[in-house]
Amino acid sequence: MAERASGVPAGLDRGVRLLVGVFLGAVGYALTLRANLGLGPWHVLQQGLAEQLEVSIGTASILVNVALLVAAIALRERPGVGTVAATVLGGVFLDAVLPALGHPHGTPAEVAALVAGLVVMSFGGALYMSALLGSSPLDAVMTGVYRWTPLSLHTARLGLEIAGLTLGWWAGGTVGIGSAVIGLGIGPALHAWLHLLRSVPEKAPTANFA
Repeated sequence: MAERASGVPAGLDRGVRLLVGVFLGAVGYALTLRANLGLGPWHVLQQGLAEQLEVSIGTASILVNVALLVAAIALRERPGVGTVAATVLGGVFLDAVLPALGHPHGTPAEVAALVAGLVVMSFGGALYMSALLGSSPLDAVMTGVYRWTPLSLHTARLGLEIAGLTLGWWAGGTVGIGSAVIGLGIGPALHAWLHLLRSVPEKAPTANFA
């Protein structure tokens, strides 16, 4: 088994990155829920589905992620253990973390929770993407669009966020200023974290942008 210079098996290190990243993504998501200023676009959809189907937000998250997984496969993104983990564990972690977080009181506290949620969520996403064990279904779709189109990473993510927000609004989820903050901020934040972790995905060599 390959090992890092520290003596930690490389596979174990990647597995830890994956699990910590998925957990942090759930924590960031939960913070935006508690901020009550509007959810990230795809989270709006999950919240709307949760209300429509009378299931937990974590269960709705799993259902949406399964649909995104199908789309990622259609874009020739191979699902990995990380993709499956993010699909299932993300929802499980969310349902476990949410009750432990209190509700912020006052606008400054709500804004702080929203910003913290964006930072933590984007770092968690970059962390499990850097594990190279397969990204979350939404990140896999984003990467697939990025690889096969001339769009930049954050532009591909922005387009997906607009699509998620539209579907979420139609499903009855909560839309607010937080939806715009996360929708516009998640792509650049994720790209910045990936740069710091030196894990920005490469363009597909056979993609034709003409």
